[in-house]
Amino acid sequence: MNMSKIDDPNDVKNNILRDRAVRNRGGMQEFLAMVDGAECGFLAFGDWSHYSLGFIHEIFVLPEFRGLGFGASLLSYAEQLAVRLGCTCVRLEARSLDREKVSDEFLTSWYLRNGYVPRSDEKGQMEKCFVRMET
Repeated sequence: MNMSKIDDPNDVKNNILRDRAVRNRGGMQEFLAMVDGAECGFLAFGDWSHYSLGFIHEIFVLPEFRGLGFGASLLSYAEQLAVRLGCTCVRLEARSLDREKVSDEFLTSWYLRNGYVPRSDEKGQMEKCFVRMET
């Protein structure tokens, strides 16, 4: 899977992914995931590194690419980006944007399996914190 930053949503060919990119404009970094030349997913990431925090606003994988590990790859990309920016935690809201196919409960379970824990002070939010290695 290849990732590229979206500078102009009009460059995204898939209508569903383009709509997501247009909707997420404003303070987010947006990335397009591609596999074998086909657009397959989307990531909207909020850089709050001045608070040592990254926020995953949206991870979306087109239905025909689900169940193939692309969501996990997008999640890993967001976490690596956060670390490169100097963040110590990544936060997100585990809510489905495609409830006909993916439930909030499924997403919460998936994020738990990927090391995220529910925040006690923000209902619905989860986070994963990283240990910084001193050099």
